Amino acid sequence: MIPYSTRFAEIYDEDWSGFASRKAPKILDLFRNHHRSPDRAVVLDLCCGTGQMAEHFLEKGCLVTGIDQSQAMLDRAIARCSPYVESGSANFLRANACDFSLDTSVDFCVSAYDALNHLPDQESLWRCFDAVFRALKPHGLFVFDLKTKQGMRGWNSISITEKPQWTLITRGTYDDRDTAHRRVTGFVQDNDGRFTRFEETMTERWFDPESVCQRLEGTGWREVRYALSADLTRPATGVPDGSRVYIVAERGARS
Repeated sequence: MIPYSTRFAEIYDEDWSGFASRKAPKILDLFRNHHRSPDRAVVLDLCCGTGQMAEHFLEKGCLVTGIDQSQAMLDRAIARCSPYVESGSANFLRANACDFSLDTSVDFCVSAYDALNHLPDQESLWRCFDAVFRALKPHGLFVFDLKTKQGMRGWNSISITEKPQWTLITRGTYDDRDTAHRRVTGFVQDNDGRFTRFEETMTERWFDPESVCQRLEGTGWREVRYALSADLTRPATGVPDGSRVYIVAERGARS
């Protein structure tokens, strides 16, 4: 995973936040259906970005720990959730998604917006699952999404987004097997009216959902299932159509 720059974090926070706003209520419904009232429940937002999803959970009474590898993203998350940080309801940590530990175990872990596709290989994904397993309380719930091949093909494009204060050029390629690359070039207007250029590169890996579920089932996770995007409380039969697949798993005992 590449830690993103301050300039990109600003644009991400402004223009790419819709996914978290749409999905957070559905994820919270899943948690209510499985567990209990969210009031004082402890949630781990893994790869939390600029904190939009964490903010939703906090507003509903959860306690949230957010983890991200990008300090620029975390700075935005801390600013967004500052009242909760000051009260002790929120905590944001810089750490690697496949190598982290928490002082307090959590009731629920979520990793969204194909964040785990940014891990470099399958072994890193397995290590991430192990770290989440250690962080969860017994019977705690883990929900995450992975990009499908259909979703990966969406990166095979060029787009230009223009706003009054910035312009973003996005160019992506997908090899139609397991790797997609994206280069983002941005121009952000400074206070003096001039523009500063920045560039980010991203790589996503396709992970076979069936292999992912088999790995979870073989390493102490229970009730592993696919979920429908529109209603995460409803199990899906097989891998659902669409750009992402949602997987839900409960932490069991591990000998």
